[in-house]
Formats: sequence, C-alpha cells, structure tokens
Amino acid sequence: INQTIQDQEGYIWFASTQGLSRYDAYNILNFKLRNAAGKVTTQQSIRALIALGNKLILGSESGVYVLDKRNYKVFPLKDSRVATVRVNALMVDLERRLWIGTDNGIFIYNSDLIPLTEAQSSQVLNSSMQGKTVNMIFQDSQANIWIGVWGAGLFKLNPSSSKLTSYPRLGQRNNPFKLMEDDRGQLWLCTWGDGIYLFNPQQPNNPYKEIEIKNKRRTIGKEDLFYNIIQDQSRRYIWVLSFSGISTL
Repeated sequence: INQTIQDQEGYIWFASTQGLSRYDAYNILNFKLRNAAGKVTTQQSIRALIALGNKLILGSESGVYVLDKRNYKVFPLKDSRVATVRVNALMVDLERRLWIGTDNGIFIYNSDLIPLTEAQSSQVLNSSMQGKTVNMIFQDSQANIWIGVWGAGLFKLNPSSSKLTSYPRLGQRNNPFKLMEDDRGQLWLCTWGDGIYLFNPQQPNNPYKEIEIKNKRRTIGKEDLFYNIIQDQSRRYIWVLSFSGISTL
C-alpha cells in the first residue's frame, strides 16, 4: 500500500501496487485502472492518491487516472503529456488547482481537470521545473508552496508570483521527500537518505534542525530513509514511517 486517505464521506481508500481499494468499516471494494476503452490496464501500481470534489485522482507508475465517485468509473486523465509519465506527488492548492509532480516536472490543472494554458502556467510556476523529478509538492498554512526535487533539494514558490527560491543543501543526497505542518505551525521535513528535520524557513542560512531516530534494523546509526509523516488529531502525536518501521514523537 503506497498511500491511504479518508474522503469527506468517511470512506478509507488505499492506493496499492495492485490497484485501488475502498473500505467502509464493513467491506472492501477493489477497483482497477482502465484505459479509455474501459479495459483493465496491465500496469496497476498506484503511487499517489488525492480527493478533488467528487473525484479521486490516481497517480500511477504510468499515467494519471480519475475515479468518478458518482458512478465509480475509472478512466485516464485526458492529457497526452501525462499519459505514460511516472507520478510521485499530488496536491490540491487553496484555489482548488491540481498539481501533479512527476519524473518530468509539474503539471497544473483547474478544478475541472482542464490543463492550464502555457500563459496561465507561467503566471503560477516558471519553466525551471520542466524535466525535473519532483518528489514532493506541499502548501503550508501561509499559502507558500514547497517543492522537493530529487537530488536538487527544496524550493519555495511564492504564491503571488512564479518566483522560486532554493534552500540550502539537505544532507549528502539532498532528497527532500515529505513535508508536514503540525498544529504549532512547525514544518517537519523527511528525506530519502538523510534523516528527518524540523524546518524553519525563517532562518534561510541554517533552516534545518535534525531529529535523530535510532535505526532499529541496522542497530547502529540513525534512521535515514523516510516514507511518510502525519500528525494525529487525537493526541497530536507525530507518526513517522521509515525503513525501520513506525516511530512516534
């Protein structure tokens, strides 16, 4: 299972290497990715999942798909640019635009899943992300959009312009992978290979404070490989999923 979300109706959805599943506390319904003709595709691995209105957006190993919850039909997104691309991240911003981070840059759509024109896109994000492997897209409570690029580090997109600001190198690999904002407004930054950090963008010269978690599998050294991070709404614990398993802070 690559990702789990709960929608507004309370259903829990699982994106897995074998397709999509919906859990209603009693039963599980399974769905398969289908091509434009309605036939099941040979590749069923879903890497990212997000809700957008009455639809679910599915980012796969090869292309982007949509599940319409009004009729539960699954179909590919109508955009040849993302028909076969590998999807790494999905984000719906405060203006309900859909951002898709891929191995070939970022693609942006309006709430009706219509691609922004080149002129519209240039007003939101300049062309510097074209061709980049984008691992992460996150919008914080101040409306800033944070973008993580494989091997190239962390970038902040100003919400009022298309200007990108790069942040200092993060460890040896420089692979920011997940970003989360907690209930205190603190930003937590997980990396792929360099540990986990509290991130303070107000200190641009030294913005990272490392939080070391013991590596339980290797028995020595810190945990360096992280997959996801969330905060629960009950006890406000930070839950971290890493190579060693699950840790709570």
